[in-house]
This record gives sequence, structure tokens and C-alpha cells, in this order.
Amino acid sequence: MVFINPTLALVGLACIALPILIHILMRRRRRPVDFGAMRFLIEAYRRQRRRMNLEQILLLASRCLLVALLALALGRPLFGAKRGLLGTPARTVYIVIDNSLSSAAGDALEQTKARALALLGTLDSARGDRVALFAAAGPAETLVSPPSGDLSAVGELIRAISVTDSKADWPGAFARVRDDLKRTLEQEPGASATVGVFSDFRAGSAEVASELPSLGVPDDRLTLLASPPAGDAIDNIALASLEPSRGVMLAGAGDGLTASLRVTLKRSGSAQAATGKVILRAGDSGASPGGSDAGQRNAPRAEATYTFAPGATTTSVLANLDLPAGAVKGRVLVTASIDRDALERDNTYSRTLDLRERLRILLLASPSDRSGIQSYKAGDWLALALAPDAQAALLKRKGEQLAVETIDPARPLAGVTLSDADAVLIANPEALPAASWPLIKQASQQGAFVMVFAPAGVQTHTWTDAFIQNLAPGWNVSPEAKDYTPATTLTPGPSTILEAIAGELPELLRPVHVMRSLPTTAPGAGVVLALGDGSPGVLATGREGGSAGALVFWAIAPDLAWTDLPARPLMVPLMQELVRQGVGLSGSPRVALAGQAPALPLGAAELAPTSGAPISIEPGGRLSRPIRTAGTYTIRAKGGTTLGQISFNPDTRASDLTPSAQPALERWLGGLGGRLAWISDKAEAAGGNARPANDESSPLSFALLAGALLLALAELIMARFFSHAEAASERAA
Repeated sequence: MVFINPTLALVGLACIALPILIHILMRRRRRPVDFGAMRFLIEAYRRQRRRMNLEQILLLASRCLLVALLALALGRPLFGAKRGLLGTPARTVYIVIDNSLSSAAGDALEQTKARALALLGTLDSARGDRVALFAAAGPAETLVSPPSGDLSAVGELIRAISVTDSKADWPGAFARVRDDLKRTLEQEPGASATVGVFSDFRAGSAEVASELPSLGVPDDRLTLLASPPAGDAIDNIALASLEPSRGVMLAGAGDGLTASLRVTLKRSGSAQAATGKVILRAGDSGASPGGSDAGQRNAPRAEATYTFAPGATTTSVLANLDLPAGAVKGRVLVTASIDRDALERDNTYSRTLDLRERLRILLLASPSDRSGIQSYKAGDWLALALAPDAQAALLKRKGEQLAVETIDPARPLAGVTLSDADAVLIANPEALPAASWPLIKQASQQGAFVMVFAPAGVQTHTWTDAFIQNLAPGWNVSPEAKDYTPATTLTPGPSTILEAIAGELPELLRPVHVMRSLPTTAPGAGVVLALGDGSPGVLATGREGGSAGALVFWAIAPDLAWTDLPARPLMVPLMQELVRQGVGLSGSPRVALAGQAPALPLGAAELAPTSGAPISIEPGGRLSRPIRTAGTYTIRAKGGTTLGQISFNPDTRASDLTPSAQPALERWLGGLGGRLAWISDKAEAAGGNARPANDESSPLSFALLAGALLLALAELIMARFFSHAEAASERAA
């Protein structure tokens, strides 16, 4: 037995001591005073003592029981959780509320919470009803578990649920419900349960084409209550991405630069042609996008016009944002925004741009005498492409922006600060000692860009084992080179790392020939340049296997015995672009979607928001708590060193406000099992025989109060009868 008001019950039961104390005080021995007729009274008392003691015990017991009944009635006792004393079954209800980005359209979330509160209002803790509560915004969150009988506290938690910028994680939410149901059914075999699902079920929330996991409860013991799907179509435009043409922008000391950014938009609802403006603003990377008005007015600003063709759901526009000299240092936060619409939270998008004066490049290449062009080795061609001694001002400028340091790969790297390098280029991997590969792997994990070239002059490429183990797990690189007779060609691959020179690339590749390559299979990697037979010539991959640095692998050696590419005009822009874009893809991530866990660099200890407490990063890179709302965070190491900056943006997969068809939803929800019923109004949420939660009465309390009243009447009659007042009156007469 449990009490709804245990304190009142305990205090009331303690009051049983009062009639006992009064009884003891009334029986306290008094000093006898003898008088003449006392012996007759003593004789009469002895004859009546047994009957009088019994009468006093009955009165004391009735008074104690009366106090106990009142105490129990005030405490409102409950017996069991499966069925009330009046035979009404207790209910266990699991409430799942959609607070994802889709619920931010209009007052959708408030209506959803109102329906959930209406269902909660039909429950009665006095009967043993219990509730568990879950929020569906990804990753799904458990708010109340195991089910609680404190309905008022659950109601306050429902009212406190707020909208997020993440997508609904229905599989995760129902997995939590399933685990809780399993524990409940193990403790109470044969029990039934009700699962309430509250959402507008728009296309951005409910992926009806997917399948939901079964809750593992027989259909006759599970009831699904679902709020009705929204029926109105809402037009919405969302900012899906903001991508710079280069991940890292280089400018000389004191120089300004122009950032070229591509803005991608998506829409739902209207299929007609539409145009609008997107505004880009730049500010201090440590400032919030919603800074002061003065700061916004003085910040660099750009506008561009986007256009949706009839029937199109996505579009993009290129905008150029001028960053004057001295306006920013190191990093700049750029925020794109569009006009307000039905879903305002997806009308902004932020990301950080990295600004550098130069890049530090370590080139691991064997020494060369450079006696003539025919004696040039791979390292010579790479050094020339990265820092060309040309008269053209443009090429000279590029060379100044790339600070190249050549190191003999046979030299132990233990004393080389690889972590300070932006890029590590390995022209002679066959010369690396075994102890150097783990150091290069560590540099990659810390955010360095690594580019590895197949070496010339090697018969059997045994170095590939160490390369695969440390940098490219899952790859397969043949130890034997393949010869092409006649020479084959190179064509652009699907990888976008060379997007900045994509227009000129086919023409620049036309005179290039390849005579030899290392056959390579690289699952998950993108092909930058492909050979004539379709095999990869240059491969690129992003952050893989916990690495924060990108990787580019050349299956062809930059040597005239393998290809004439080093002597062609393409060599300089190709190497410049690969290094710049590779560094831009490396390091800490610049953007992430709300609700998702980004791959953070090795050594990251916390994410610090512009305001509020930092979020610690657990071993393995897992955040101590998920980030479900948009915002910009600074990535810090243990000592407080800044490793980068990341902006969490709304997950625009949830921005599709197209209503879902009810038959499709029924099939989708049917995967959970049980009997599905739609909640058409608040009354229907009652589920039949439920009583209002705000009814403070308890059936057992009424029975106890009635018993106390009857006992009080009985005590009154006994007290009157046992007082012998009537007999005394007759004797007096």
C-alpha cells in the first residue's frame, strides 16, 4: 500500500497517541483519603471493576481506530498498480511528443502539447495510472522513465518541452519505449499499455516510406493513440547549406579578399516560380549571429537573388562577400539569411571561414641534385609546382602563400613538429621508416592534410602495407605497378575537390598521358582523376576512421617515367588546388546539423558556446550532451587552446511541411504493432473509463471517511452508555 499524501498519513497515525495519553492521564493514581463509608464503595468497585475496564478498553480502541481511519483517509492510500479497488483497470501510458524542427511551424507544438495534456488529464494516480514521457527530436530523449504516478510533475515537463532544430528521431524514440515496455512487462506479466504519439506528421517529420521497429507487445495488449495529421499545405523555403569555393582562404598580410560562397536553398509547398533575396553578413567568429544592430550595420554584407524554376524544389546562388583588410583575423563567421516564412528557424545558416596569410607544408622527398630536367625526381616537381619560380605575378603570389619545407623522409620524424603543419606531402613513402607512419597518422588525426604519391623506381611497393594500416584502412593497393602501352589518358572524376578549376580541367587534361600506375581499390573514396580504363588515378577521402584530416592518394607517380603530367601546364594549378582544398577539408569541422554528432579533432576537450556552460567531450569524441538547437561553438583542447569553430545549423530534412496522407501514416505506424486509434478531439483521448486527473477524491478515502463517521457514532453511543448516567439518575430519584 502506498499513499498519495504520505506526510498527512504519518502525522495522522502519530495522533493515535493522543487518546492513549489521555487515557493514561485519567487513570493516574491519586492519594486515597479514607472516610467512614469508604469500605462500602471499595466493595462495590471490586464487584464492577472487570466490566468497567472492558468498557474503557472498548472506548480507547474506538477512539484510536477513529484517529487512524481519519489519518488513512487524508493520506489517500493506493493498493496495487494494476487495478483499483472499484475494479477499474490502471493504465500505463507512454507519451511521445514531436518537438523537432517541423513542429516550429505556427503553433504546431503548442497544439501537440495540448493534446498530450488532454490525454494526461484522463488519468488518475489514485487508480494507479502511470506515465512515461519521451521527446522525439533527434537524438530522442527520455524525460520520464520508468512510468511515474506523479501526473502533475509529468504535466509540467510536457509544458516545458520546447522546439529544437533537429529532425525527429522516431526509431530512437520508439526504441526507448520498447525497452521501457519490456521492463514493465517483465515485472507485470499480462499488463497492457497505451502509447500516445503526438505530432503533425508532416513529411519532414514522418518518413512514411521507412519502417518503424515493432514495440514487441501483442496487439491485444497495446493501444496506439495518435494525434491527427495536419491537413493544410504550408509553403516554406529553407537555407540548406553555405559552401565557400575554398575551405581556407589565403590573403597576404594587410590584404583584403573576396569570399565566394554558394548558397543552396530548398522549398516545400508551392511549385510555382519564385524569387527572393539572400543576405550574407560577416562578423567576429566569437560573436553571435544575432549581434548588436550597430555591429550588424558595420559588418561586411552582400546580397544575391535566388530563383526557383517552376516545379523545382532546390536551387543555389553564388554570392561574393568582400572582406576588407583588417576586418577579420584568423576566422570569420558568415551568416546567410532569407525573408521570414512559415518556418523561421530554417531561414538562417552560419559557418566559419578560415583566413590565413600562408600555409605551412612539409614535403617528405628524397634529396636530388637537379642537374637537369631529366634528373628531376618527384620531390623536385612537387616543390616547383607548390612554389614556382615564375615571372607571372599570380604564380609568384601563390608561391608566397605556400611555405614549403622539404625534409628527407629517411630522417626520423620524432623531432619534427608535424602537428604544426597544415599539409604533409609524401613524395617518397618507400623511404619512410616504420616508426614514422604512426606519427603521420597522429598528425592526420589532429587535422593535417596528407597527400601520398606512388614512388617511381620501386619494383615491389611493400610500403603500401604501412600506408593502408595507418592512413587508409580497408583500401587495397597493388604492390606491382601496371604499365599502359600505349599510354592512357586522364579524365575528371566525380569528386568535387577540384570544383574551382572544373571548367578548365578537361582542356588542361587533354595533353596529359599516363604510362604506369598502381591499381587501387578504395571503398568510400572519391575519384579525382580517372585513367582511361576507368581505374582511379588520384583519389580523395574526407575524415575517415577518426581522422580529422583529409587524404589524397596518387596512384601515379609525379615522375616522367610514369606520366608527363609534371611537365604540363596542369601541374601547377592542380597541386595548388589540391593542397588548398585539402587543407580546407581538414581540421575541425566547420558545420554540423543540429542533433548530430560531428567528427571532432583528436585532443578536443569541450565545445564552448558564445554564452552558457561548455559541453564536455568524452573519450572517443562523444559529446556529454547532444546539441539539438542551432548555434556556434568554439572547439577547445584541455589546456584551453582553440582548435577550431563549428556552427550547428537546422536540419533542413525536417523543413518539408508537406502534409502526410493518413493511410500512409497508418501503414507506417502499423509497424509498431497494437491497435491504432486517431485522437480527433480532447474527449476522445479519455480512452473510455478514465477519470479526470484533477479530481482529488479517492474511492478508498471515501470508504475510510464513511467508516470513521460510523465509528464516531458508535463511540458516542458507547461513551453515553458506559457513563451510567441513566442508572445514576434513577438512584437519585
